[in-house]
This record gives sequence, C-alpha cells and structure tokens, in this order.
Amino acid sequence: MLSTYGWSPARADQFAEWHLRGCVPGRVLRQEYGSWLIQLSDTEHWVRHARKGVAPVTGDWAAVRSTLDCVEAILPRQSLIERKAAGKRPEPQPLAANVDLAFIVMGLDHDYNLARLERYLILVETSGARACIVLNKRDQHPAPDACAIATREAARGAEVVLLSALQDDVPALLGGVLGLGETAALLGSSGAGKSTITNQLLGSNVQLTQPVREDDSHGRHTTTRRELHLLPQGWLLMDLPGLREVMPWTDEKVEVRSSKLRAELEELREKRALRKEMLHRREIKSRW
Repeated sequence: MLSTYGWSPARADQFAEWHLRGCVPGRVLRQEYGSWLIQLSDTEHWVRHARKGVAPVTGDWAAVRSTLDCVEAILPRQSLIERKAAGKRPEPQPLAANVDLAFIVMGLDHDYNLARLERYLILVETSGARACIVLNKRDQHPAPDACAIATREAARGAEVVLLSALQDDVPALLGGVLGLGETAALLGSSGAGKSTITNQLLGSNVQLTQPVREDDSHGRHTTTRRELHLLPQGWLLMDLPGLREVMPWTDEKVEVRSSKLRAELEELREKRALRKEMLHRREIKSRW
C-alpha cells in the first residue's frame, strides 16, 4: 500500500535504523493543530504527538512508534518547499515536503503577475522540486496565447500549460507530467482555481470552491489545510492554501530579474545571518 504513496527501496534503506527500533513507516497526509493524519501500510491513523524537535509537515515520511501514538523521526526529505513566514521576523515556514513537481497556478484575470511568478519559481527552484506553470481561466482573458508567450519567456525553463479548469480536460492536460507514485503540489493565490483543478483531477468535489471578488479577482481562503490526495491517475496531489506573501527562504545565490526581489533576498540573507548568530549564542549560553 505504501508504494502507492511513493514508498521505495531507497526510503526503506533510510528507514532501516527505525525498523530496528520497532517503529513503523508512514506518510503524512494532513497536519492539523499539532496532530498528523498518517498513511500507514494498511490504514490511515491520527498521531497526536511528536518527539521534541520533530515537526512533520504534509508530505513527510515519518517513523511512527509501534504504539502509533508518537512520531519519532522524519526521514530525510527529497525536497522541502518553504517560504519566509508572514510578518517581519526572519523565520521559515515549511509548506510541503517530498514534492516532485509544483504546479504554480495563476488565473488570467487580476491574479496574473509575472513579478509574483518569479517569486514562486525561485521558491520551487530552491526547494529541490521542479516547476510547471498553469495559466488558468484562459476563457476570461482576451489574449490568453499572448500571456502564455510572455510567461514562457519568464518561466526559467519551466513548462507552461494554458487551460480553463471549468472547460478543459484537466487530467489530460496535467497528468502527463508526472509518473506513478510521484507527488505534486498546487501553489498560487486564493482564487486562482487550485481547488477547482483538484476537484477535476480527483473526479469529485472534495475541495470546496468559492467565487472570486468581481472588482479585483481576489479569492477567499477556501482551502485552509494542506492535504495529500491519491489520484485515480496513480500520482498524488497536495492543494495548499493561497499565499498572500511569497518570499523564498533560501541562502542560495539565484539569478533574479526583479531588482526589488533581489534587494529583498539580500536583506533576508543578512537577517538570517544575524538570527543564526543569535541562536548559536543562545545555545552556548544554555550549556552553561
């Protein structure tokens, strides 16, 4: 059963130490208020506790105590999508782990913004996942093909798919870019159409949808949790809540077109260095 969720011989090797300790493997399907819904070999189970310092996120592979009451460890992550947490403090916010492909969804209404797209692309690029840009609501733009051309020029090598989630065959357009057992995540603003795309891929209305505001196309936060779904096509999909602030959390030197983003990344690097130094001093002090 776990192989359906991406379990592999390589992960089994990573888990060998925890197997000797009597733990069982599982994948985190959902995270809610300090509890985790975990897919085990033959069932789903809510785990209410985690060892101190262990903070699983949706998509993680976990070593669960045999009594199924505590997450003992997280297996090494293949990828981790994380941003700077909202607000002024320089802290990371993990969004999703072990993602193979991130669909960056932008609606061709007031949501379309190439400067914000660059932020999303760097967010994915530095996570270890690959990116695919989905231009949704092609039926709501007078020149969708021109938008697609401009997007491909700014796509940093990512594939661009133009569609209408309400009119097109979404599984046919998006399913070909993933293999069996691979994991995709949907990133984008509220109102971009992520929940509608999820429902089309699942073949049922699992995710609630709400109309956007007519004056600016801003959406409401219909999706409020990160949840991993197994699709009929044999791969997995995670619909993430819409992000109002998109700031990559990375120390990597990346090529950036926007001078504003370049300055923000440099400022964040300086703040991260100060934060790292402060935490190091606090650790030394606690030893005494």
